[in-house]
Amino acid sequence: MILSSLLLYLGACVMLYACLMASSLVSSTVLHTFLVTLSHVIPILLCLLLAKRQKENASIKPLRMSRRIARLTLFSFPFVFGVVLLSALAASALTSLTQSGAEAAPTALTWYTFLRHACLTAVLEELFFRLLPMRLFGEKQRAMALVVSVITFAIFHAGQFRFLYAIVAGTLFFVVDTLTESLLPSIGMHIGVNTLSLLYTAIAGLPYAIPIFFSVAGALFIASAIWLFFHRCDIKNALKSKFNFT
Repeated sequence: MILSSLLLYLGACVMLYACLMASSLVSSTVLHTFLVTLSHVIPILLCLLLAKRQKENASIKPLRMSRRIARLTLFSFPFVFGVVLLSALAASALTSLTQSGAEAAPTALTWYTFLRHACLTAVLEELFFRLLPMRLFGEKQRAMALVVSVITFAIFHAGQFRFLYAIVAGTLFFVVDTLTESLLPSIGMHIGVNTLSLLYTAIAGLPYAIPIFFSVAGALFIASAIWLFFHRCDIKNALKSKFNFT
């Protein structure tokens, strides 16, 4: 059962990679976005149809929302973003020590970049790298689903210095989804991380912008860490039950 689920998911990853490579050859922005969307959706649908697990492993409800889910997402997001940001900065520093070359030009934060690179990318990647492994491996193999999800998510983000913080972000997103049994937290967090990353590059050249950015992010990170500390017992017990830790 585990082997068949693993083979199905790896097959979906190969299909996704091939489709993404094909879509990169298209010059039209609209057509490229459409093909990227199909590149994620088609492997997901085919994989779920082959596995016939849509109802069997349906504990993860993509559109499920409750006060507990909203509260956990809201109060834990600054901590998640802080950890992802620190891992990204660490990876960037390590890369600068081993590689040379000009840095990427700042990206303007427009409605298009927000919808395309922050929202659409987040939704598609959460469906593929979080929902699909959870459905394929089921509740009894959550640890396996976590490992497979994190590794494949990191591999698809291996360009430049993104591999390290893709592991961190993928792990945190998966854990939050597992705790809430919903895909909405990771979608919201992923959109937030992508948006703030775009904002960071957009304000990089403005005076005092970066110190203010880090000051606000640091204050929210500390507040979020304190909130999680006071709820550590509940989170620890939930993780034990979800992942069958002893």
